Amino acid sequence: MLEVKVAWFLVLCLVILANCINVLGQNQPRITNNFSPARIPIADLEDLNLTCTGVSSSDPTPTWKKDGKHVSVNTSISIENGQTSTGIPTSTLIWRKVPLEASGMYTCQFAGVGEDTEEIYIMKAETVNVQVSPFSAVNLTCTVFNWQLYEGPQFYKNNTLLDANNNNYEQSDEITTLNRGLSQGKVHSFKILNATKYDGGKYTCMVTVRYGKNNGNTEHLRSDFTLTVSESSDVTRGGGISWQKTHITSFFIISLLSQALGYLIL
Repeated sequence: MLEVKVAWFLVLCLVILANCINVLGQNQPRITNNFSPARIPIADLEDLNLTCTGVSSSDPTPTWKKDGKHVSVNTSISIENGQTSTGIPTSTLIWRKVPLEASGMYTCQFAGVGEDTEEIYIMKAETVNVQVSPFSAVNLTCTVFNWQLYEGPQFYKNNTLLDANNNNYEQSDEITTLNRGLSQGKVHSFKILNATKYDGGKYTCMVTVRYGKNNGNTEHLRSDFTLTVSESSDVTRGGGISWQKTHITSFFIISLLSQALGYLIL
């Protein structure tokens, strides 16, 4: 009889354990946004779209918070609630032309179900517009001066990370100096060999730098380039921008140089 009771006790424990594993393994609400990867810094005056999806069709309508406070709807911010094809509730927070103060931690909360958070970083980004002829060579260069520790740069097109292994791209690094040797840095170059109309779009160069005690502080540096490949051969041969951000004695300069095939980059 004792053996039977022990056996039933073990079965009961297994059932409870299975239920616990099932609960822990359930999907939680998830926030997705219109930028890839999710944590790429968003330039001010861009539109931000955050969509939160529930777990089951019985979930309630979620609420949105920013830095722990409820998000208020106004002329710039709207919230659109809907559902997936399977009836699972969704909610989309739309912030048109986000200001710098839109940076923060966003939370989508389904009462009694769970929540998900997403950190959004808004920053000022300089933009240069460049127009080149078909089959021009275009150089995107990020020059980092004095930062002892940094990650990147990473180049994006329309917020999607560019593949350096593409046969139409070349990526290289070289050491350079600024102001007659005052500072030394590294130039990271991403080159489009033969630009066609399909290469047109918004390009982003981003670097993550570390500084402070034990390099515990991070800062994202970013600049945008809008490239247009014209069918006409009568276009500007080159253009560029230099953007500098300072922190103590550190500099980050981003520039874009473009050239038509057969011309030197000035």
